[in-house]
Amino acid sequence: MKRMIAYLMCLTLVIASKATSQPGMMGRGEMGPRFMRMIEELKLTDDQQKKMQDMRFDIMKQMVSHRSKVATAAIEFRELTAKDNPDKAALEKKINISLICVRKGRR
Repeated sequence: MKRMIAYLMCLTLVIASKATSQPGMMGRGEMGPRFMRMIEELKLTDDQQKKMQDMRFDIMKQMVSHRSKVATAAIEFRELTAKDNPDKAALEKKINISLICVRKGRR
């Protein structure tokens, strides 16, 4: 039972990390080479580039929120599995909640 729970937890964390990672995002507002190449190929005006950068910052802020929800769910899951007799229904509910958070993060 504990082995299956640990496997499900690892699977949930892998799915969550894949869902929240964004290719090409450098962090701290830096524009990576792929992003710069895209801007050059699209021949964006300065105003359009500014709007793109603002959108990237908004997305980065949203991702912080989603990552924290997934991390909190992972901690709560570990807390449930640490009990002597883990409640299978509570664990399944926590997994479902975690997956819902991950799916919302993809939108």
